[in-house]
Amino acid sequence: MTAIREWAGNFDLGQFLGIGLDSAQIGWLAGALFLALVGLSALHRASGAGGVFPAIWFAAAIGLLATAVMTAARGFPD
Repeated sequence: MTAIREWAGNFDLGQFLGIGLDSAQIGWLAGALFLALVGLSALHRASGAGGVFPAIWFAAAIGLLATAVMTAARGFPD
């Protein structure tokens, strides 16, 4: 079992796929894209809500989109 752990610990998904990113950067990118898509979904939900709910959805969307930008900045410091 230790041979598999050593191999998996040294495996670089970005090099395997040939995209120029390492495994950590791919993880940060996936997280940022997920947060951005959920934020856009919250904006879409805000357009159809009634009462005080559009303000709540809009605030949630702004927070999610800001977090997506911060996640992308942390994952790609260059």
